[in-house]
Amino acid sequence: GPDYPILAKMNLRDGFDGGLELDEAVEVAKMFEKEGVDALVLSGGFVSKVPMYVMRGDVPFDEFYEGQERLTKKMGILLFGKIMVKAFPYENNYFLEESKKVRAAVKIPLVQVGGLRTLDDMERICRDEGFELLSMARPLILEPDLVARMERGETRASKCEPCNKCIGIMDKEGIMCPRADELLGKKG
Repeated sequence: GPDYPILAKMNLRDGFDGGLELDEAVEVAKMFEKEGVDALVLSGGFVSKVPMYVMRGDVPFDEFYEGQERLTKKMGILLFGKIMVKAFPYENNYFLEESKKVRAAVKIPLVQVGGLRTLDDMERICRDEGFELLSMARPLILEPDLVARMERGETRASKCEPCNKCIGIMDKEGIMCPRADELLGKKG
């Protein structure tokens, strides 16, 4: 086989009626393990149907609207955004309970995704829940040096809030936190 690891990213749930559900995901994970995948990244959602399922938290309609170049997309967001884009409540480690079902079914390393914000939670997830790897996204948009600061003992938690404004502006402004100065306590 190859001399590098193969990780497969898979959903725990698609987040809509008729989509993949947790019991099916457990079976998929077993198949991946049987076929020799080295690790699984456990995620969720189906962006074209439920875009906020994987992110959770606030839906940044204003930023989605402002981020569109085409008038038709702006009108679509204005008219149908609140009907079409379902919000999912945020909580830290929001995929953990579902991920534990996969952990019980396979022995290969698993990557925990979704709402990782504190070092205490991260340590507990690895130590007590049996996950080998962790994945963060939005906290690292706000604080690219977060892991290094945690390693040096300078912080135990991200200051990222699940406002999702970074997602709303991404198409127009690139990957950045528009609230960075506010959240990091910098004066403008």
